[in-house]
Amino acid sequence: MGYPADRIMTIRNGVDTQTFMPATPSEAALAKARLGVDPDTPVLAFVGRKHDVKGYPTFLAVAERLLKNPAPLLVLAIGADPERPTGESGFLASRERERRLADSGRFRSMPAMPQSDLAKLYRAIDVTVSPSLAEPQGMVMIESMAAGCITISARVGGIPETITDGVTGLLLDDPRDTDALYETTAHVLAYLPEYAPLRSAARAHAVVNLDWSVSAARLEALYNSILA
Repeated sequence: MGYPADRIMTIRNGVDTQTFMPATPSEAALAKARLGVDPDTPVLAFVGRKHDVKGYPTFLAVAERLLKNPAPLLVLAIGADPERPTGESGFLASRERERRLADSGRFRSMPAMPQSDLAKLYRAIDVTVSPSLAEPQGMVMIESMAAGCITISARVGGIPETITDGVTGLLLDDPRDTDALYETTAHVLAYLPEYAPLRSAARAHAVVNLDWSVSAARLEALYNSILA
């Protein structure tokens, strides 16, 4: 837009990395037990507003395909429903798909919840899928990385500034490509142990670059430079 580069400072969203943090094996087992599954059952989650723009219909379509496989899997959809469903073209189809998935006994739709409760739930989650169609810098991705989850998202908006594909998460070129999302997610679920280095790298990146203390320090530096 023509602004001088030396007059621009980027201050990113932050996360409380002491609230959102990886679970120990015993914590993960307990969190999964509370959901009624054994410690070896992978848990896949969508976290966020259940809106078209957040890719919720795409997530449900992929979840439906995944749950047709016999392999153990629990799918969670966590977040608020649209306030005005009439503005969501996929609303009715999503509700119908939710009902079908719930009949499997391996899908649960959950409401939005306080961050303290969400952080505890992350202890049970192995993989988060966030196929947003547009995103400035999604808090869900940041929280997922801080919790040491495998984060699958889309190469849109500010997400590539947060996630390095294949290093701290996985990015898809087209968030509407259900085949690519299914194949990526199915592979991750089948080979979870192999993604341990990615989970560790995501956590380390969140602590060093995305903790609230980092964002606060940059904001403080900006104020000081103006007042100087």
